[in-house]
Amino acid sequence: MALVYIDMPCSICRQPIKDGDLYVACAHFIYEGPLSLQSDSGMHRRCFDTWEHREEFTRRYREFWASRSVEQDWPDSGTAVMRSREALLGEPPAT
Repeated sequence: MALVYIDMPCSICRQPIKDGDLYVACAHFIYEGPLSLQSDSGMHRRCFDTWEHREEFTRRYREFWASRSVEQDWPDSGTAVMRSREALLGEPPAT
């Protein structure tokens, strides 16, 4: 999972991620090409939601994790929960 800290630049718009901003973060899963800059990074949620490459990025993320069994929880941070094929870039699955 990407380490995200206050004032780090969003990997899409390059503006700082401020305290209280909603953001998306993911593990490193794209190693080459233009989308590798967003792999293992933090992005404003508003940037990610309107990003022209969102569908391809999400598809590749799901393909990468489809054959893996991962279960991680960080409930105190409120930023990331990943559960195998249900994971969606740092958001917990709906319960």
